[in-house]
Amino acid sequence: MVARRDRALMALACVVAAALTAAALTLPAGDLRAAAAMLLLWVMPGWTWGRALDDRWLLGAGVGMAVNVMLTLLLYYLPGPLPGLPGALLYCLAAVLPSLIYHFRRRNSKDMRHSGAAGGDAGSAMGWPLWCAVVCLFVLTVALRAINLGYSEFQGDEGIIMVRAASAIEGDDETLFYHQKGPVEVLIPLAGWRLCGEIDELWARLPFAWIGVLGVAALAHLGSRWFGRTAGLVAGALLAINGFHIAFSRIVQYQGWVVLMSLLSLIALDEYRQRGRTGDLMLGVALWACGALGHYDAVLILPAAALLALRWTPGRRPGVLRSSAPLFAAILLGAAILAAFYVPFIRHPNFSKTLHYLAGGRVRGSLHFNAVKVWTMSTFYNSSYYVLIIALMLLLALRFTLRMPTALYAWVAWVVPFAFYFFAVFDPRTHIYTFYPGASLLAGVAVGEVWQRVRRRWRWTLAAVGGALYVLCAGYAWIVFVSHTPEYQRTYPEHKLPIYWTTYDEPPLFGRFGFPHRAGWHAIGALFDQGTIRGTYSSNEEQEITNWYTRQAQRIHCPRPDVYIVAERVQDEVAIPWDELRRDYHLAGVVTVGGEPRIRWYTRDVVKPLTVDDASCRQWWRPAEVIPPRVGGEHRVAFVLGERVRLVGYDLDDREAVPGGWVRVVLYWRAMRPLVRNYQVFTHLYDGYLWAQHDGAPECAMYPTERWEPNEVIPDPHLIPLPPDMPIGPMPLLVGMYDLETLERLSVPGTDDNAIHLTDVTIREPGRAR
Repeated sequence: MVARRDRALMALACVVAAALTAAALTLPAGDLRAAAAMLLLWVMPGWTWGRALDDRWLLGAGVGMAVNVMLTLLLYYLPGPLPGLPGALLYCLAAVLPSLIYHFRRRNSKDMRHSGAAGGDAGSAMGWPLWCAVVCLFVLTVALRAINLGYSEFQGDEGIIMVRAASAIEGDDETLFYHQKGPVEVLIPLAGWRLCGEIDELWARLPFAWIGVLGVAALAHLGSRWFGRTAGLVAGALLAINGFHIAFSRIVQYQGWVVLMSLLSLIALDEYRQRGRTGDLMLGVALWACGALGHYDAVLILPAAALLALRWTPGRRPGVLRSSAPLFAAILLGAAILAAFYVPFIRHPNFSKTLHYLAGGRVRGSLHFNAVKVWTMSTFYNSSYYVLIIALMLLLALRFTLRMPTALYAWVAWVVPFAFYFFAVFDPRTHIYTFYPGASLLAGVAVGEVWQRVRRRWRWTLAAVGGALYVLCAGYAWIVFVSHTPEYQRTYPEHKLPIYWTTYDEPPLFGRFGFPHRAGWHAIGALFDQGTIRGTYSSNEEQEITNWYTRQAQRIHCPRPDVYIVAERVQDEVAIPWDELRRDYHLAGVVTVGGEPRIRWYTRDVVKPLTVDDASCRQWWRPAEVIPPRVGGEHRVAFVLGERVRLVGYDLDDREAVPGGWVRVVLYWRAMRPLVRNYQVFTHLYDGYLWAQHDGAPECAMYPTERWEPNEVIPDPHLIPLPPDMPIGPMPLLVGMYDLETLERLSVPGTDDNAIHLTDVTIREPGRAR
């Protein structure tokens, strides 16, 4: 009977996987096709791997996602564009293979069911009150992470990630190595996008929301194992309303992945600590390594994981020392997973630039005291009550955990990331999310102990007070991250609620992620598609956002673009010449969101302004539409400067000019490798005597070469003023680059004085017909 059921479930898994694969490949682009890809890649493997791992569903969910991430990384390494049908078949096989493993294991064993062990009251059957609490926690967790998920437009970091995903799909075999982070946050949307062909904000973010939900479940399960179900449930409930965890579950970012894989690693290693099964040790190390593919933040959980891997408990001899072979095998497996990305990355020229950024921009080689930064950032993402409650519970946990052997692991999981970002890092920003899972575990212990020790007649009073405080803290999370009428963070302090007191007058300048905001860039993208807006443009919004929504339309930071696009409530505002805009440009249209004007665009022509509602302009994107251009300019050239930069083209507004006028040239540069210095560009009108010139950093000093990425084409306008005594006739236009500190020019083979003779500009007499 059991064998028949297993065969039926295996057949069902094959049918479902095949159906989802076919739907992801053949349905018309849209929500149904994206949903099929989501289920195939990130949901169904959790079920099949959960069964293969003896009904350990959380571990199965993590393994299923990790396997597909690794498959996507291997597909990326294949030459050329990311394969479509072969990749889909691999994902289908990855979803089915665990069912086959489970079936054949069952054939060789009467009962492979796993009897999960846990501490405290975790082993007892759950009564209906506890079941109700679990269901309510799940609903709340999903609601805080999924409702209004597609409302906000991509933020700057999301725009970078999505453009990298598009470039990888189209065959750029270096884009992951320029990311300066682990590849996971690119690979997750990349996989679904390749299957669907098109994507929007909702479906790019939904896998990360699912990761966030699983992270809450993993923390609750880990707390139940170590301290009992009451403590585990409280720990999960605290993480469910944690602002950092909510924010990073609502955007395309790595943080939720690091939390989930770290917690699942601890769960698997705790299984190994209790039972000594080598498979659990291998699984725990592999999950940690997959977390480290997301970000180096995963390193901070290593001390706690190492204690579990060594099976070390206070007062107990480390069991692993009897045989070190399983540990070495697990380390080799973890190293192989890390090597799949980090070995090619270490060999890449951008690795040294990444190390320089981390050492100089983050750590800075000295101790710091970040109390104010940590407090401000924590109470910006959470209510002040939440942070104070966590702090109070940590003090109580000091008293209650003295005789709990497993409390050591929770303390290490909290203390290590807390100490690192509190003392070792110059500017921790939102990386302090790393110590909240450990803090929530310890807070859960404190609440559980208080609940056990208080008299029964006082428990309802305690539950009422605790519930009211929890609702108060959860209400802040809902207002700040889910509700967008109004957008709390973008309108702060206009709509600040007096009940939520703060110690800051203005939010932190940097590190604001996951807060709802919609400016109307969907409508701007549609207007570019229709040709209503055309030509070069400039904007006060950061380029990573505008590049995505305008599908890489040509943006310049220099004066006199064709169009100015001005957004309201910009978070990281870019300076634009307001005097020029008011003097020379006229309102051409307004984009509204919910009836409120959010974006205005201006042109030099006087036209009747349009009004466009962003709600009617939902956009989907194909990879080829959003990758940066690889060529540029009406006139194509090929000059290499210092084996670092290539000049690939240029535009010249008018090859004829008059004395006292000007010449406008746009140069198109492409870096050949990462640049660690900023170079100046020179444009000279020179015939043996320097008659006119314009020298300066690229893009009117707004886009220095240190920020350039290889293969990215940079349009660089230059306006060369001509003197009144400029001689009449053809004049050579010479261009090149030099180091501002040494004044040494980048070498250009085959040229005189390392200056490229681009073309001749004809200087004509004033008033003479062209």
